[in-house]
Amino acid sequence: MIKKINIALASVFAVVLLVSAVRGMLSDKKTETGEMHVESTPVAEKPPKVNVYYVGWTKFAKENRISNRNGVLLDLMRAIFPESKAHYLVGNAKKFADKMAEDPAAVVVGFGDHPELKSCRRAPTPLAMASLVVCTLRSNPWRFDGSESLDRLRLIVRSSLLDYAVLRERAERHSGDSDKMLIVDSSMSLGDITALIESGKADGFCVATGESLRGSRDVMSAPILQRFRISEVVANDPVYLYVSSVNPAFADAVVDAYESGIRRIDASGERARIFVYYDMTPEPLPARSR
Repeated sequence: MIKKINIALASVFAVVLLVSAVRGMLSDKKTETGEMHVESTPVAEKPPKVNVYYVGWTKFAKENRISNRNGVLLDLMRAIFPESKAHYLVGNAKKFADKMAEDPAAVVVGFGDHPELKSCRRAPTPLAMASLVVCTLRSNPWRFDGSESLDRLRLIVRSSLLDYAVLRERAERHSGDSDKMLIVDSSMSLGDITALIESGKADGFCVATGESLRGSRDVMSAPILQRFRISEVVANDPVYLYVSSVNPAFADAVVDAYESGIRRIDASGERARIFVYYDMTPEPLPARSR
């Protein structure tokens, strides 16, 4: 009986040794063929969820819940932050700064290097460049030949356009002198602005656009175009991403995700496709800051 048990144990031991040997051979084979020790590619971390507050600029930011296109700025932001939510906010830069102080997930696009937003974290790479043109009556002999030539005009400026550095500087210099610069509410219609100019109370008004001179003509209706001439671009300001500083760690994560994201969509061609859709040419991205 004991002999039979010993034989059985020996058989089991032999089977175990055989299975171990086979497993070792298979392991060696997989190592040779590269099937073992294959490192998995780390999954990219999802960009933070942000609330994008913006001001409506022609073809730059105009949310459309039906179309998948929402203007250059919002399209770019959604490509970088797929889970972002867009919020249209009417008001000046102070109102945007107040929003940034109360919402830790707030980011702002649509401004140049604005003094009201100096307390906010700013990404170093611009999102886009925004241009400014001036519309004057065709009977007006004025032509743009440098920023100083703007002083020869009595300009109507919507309050939202004071975010442009060249207009901020002019407004501060003239201290609200309506003979030089008539600042009107952002909601004033082009029809009312046209009436002011045709009545002789001003010489021209400003239009913010991301397009070239030819591309900017669609910001006004044909009847108005028949009466006005659009100047060459009188100023260019970079559009930056500003992040709420309420939560510094979150702000760092947003800026890092933005910097990586804008270069990712640039390398993939998505950035160029967004600009081309709006008949615009993107500026080359600056070298990454170290």
